[in-house]
Amino acid sequence: MNLNSSTAPLTFGIIFLVLSICLACIRLRKLAGNPAMFNFLARPSSTTAAVELPTIAERGLDDSTINTFPKLSYSEMKNSSYYNIEDPSNSSSCSICLADYKEDDMLRLLPDCGHLFHLLCVDPWLKVHNTCPICRTRTSSSSVKAPDDDQSNNSVVNDGS
Repeated sequence: MNLNSSTAPLTFGIIFLVLSICLACIRLRKLAGNPAMFNFLARPSSTTAAVELPTIAERGLDDSTINTFPKLSYSEMKNSSYYNIEDPSNSSSCSICLADYKEDDMLRLLPDCGHLFHLLCVDPWLKVHNTCPICRTRTSSSSVKAPDDDQSNNSVVNDGS
């Protein structure tokens, strides 16, 4: 009987502490003006208001701009002035899909930075982003360079097909 009477004040003290913390949380929630911030115990319900995120403006490139970037096969690219075998950024694989280039694979050259990618990998990227997937250099159609005249045997295709 002595144990029960000596633990009673401790029990009431713990209950008082828990109730005080709950009341403090309720007061903070009202003062903050954002009840959801402190409502970590409540389950989400269908009546919970959805947070609407601001729409980011579409910043990708259109098809006509993308098609102005040089398009060439891997075999043509290796023999063109665009490709410097000693440049470590010139890889023999696509940095998007990580597949090795095959001789007949069509590649797209980003003229601002000189990076190459599979046509089917980089075109969807460019429709959403206006930057290089590797170095994030902004791309623009005004920077498209014509191939060197002395490289006339190497054709660079600029059409959209």
